[in-house]
Amino acid sequence: MTTNEKAAAPSYALLRAAEAITNWRALAMCGMAGVATLIAGMLTTYTIAHSFFLGLLLGLVTLGVMLVGYSAVGITLMRQAQGHTIGFVDAVLQAVFTAHRFLGVGILLLLGYLAVLLGALLVFLLCKIPGLGPLLYAFAFPLVAVVIGATFAGLGYVGYPLAAPAIWEGNTAVQTVARLMQIGRHRLLQVIVNMFLLLVLVVVLSFVVFGILGYGAVMSASLSSAVGASPMSSLLAMFSDVNPFGRAYGGGYGRGDRMAWPIPSRLALARACC
Repeated sequence: MTTNEKAAAPSYALLRAAEAITNWRALAMCGMAGVATLIAGMLTTYTIAHSFFLGLLLGLVTLGVMLVGYSAVGITLMRQAQGHTIGFVDAVLQAVFTAHRFLGVGILLLLGYLAVLLGALLVFLLCKIPGLGPLLYAFAFPLVAVVIGATFAGLGYVGYPLAAPAIWEGNTAVQTVARLMQIGRHRLLQVIVNMFLLLVLVVVLSFVVFGILGYGAVMSASLSSAVGASPMSSLLAMFSDVNPFGRAYGGGYGRGDRMAWPIPSRLALARACC
């Protein structure tokens, strides 16, 4: 491989990220994960109003569902990048049995960062030695600043963003941290540049996708209104028949109890009758 081919390889691999929108399995998995997370979140909101403890437990379940769904989509896309396919059930099962590795990697990276801060604190304590301290501080301060800055950048651009793909490849938490440290030591600046290029690509693709969906939605709404079909109005009318306290507002012509209409509607009806 020539030098130009080596330089072009990362850019080509980055452009292949656009292939993700053609993976119908990943898109379907993303939709199902979103629906499951929404349902779990609604149950959590309803439960926490009655029992804080049960609501907290359901909140943890919601986070778990979100993580499993996110991981299942990532596993599906990872298998596509590797030239393989994976079924929905297998992707979800792998996501369930590897979700704990995210927590392990997060704890290990946090402990590593705290160890760096502790080492810097010890170095600055040595700088308090009388006589030799000021000279040692002159060399230690810039070195410690570079180490802490590089560690923080490594966590922000390498550690947490690339931990998920490493886990999806099948690495354990320790193996993932080892790979991330190797990438951070040798290719930190390259990863940062690729991260910004990927961000630009994602923004462009988002504009394209939402532009397509937005135009389709507007045209569909216009055509449905032209023939008098308005499913959204029917849906809103159905929800307007029920108030937040579970009592019917009306629309039933006599159904319900004395709270059949809210007070403003009763006043309006009384004025109209008089």
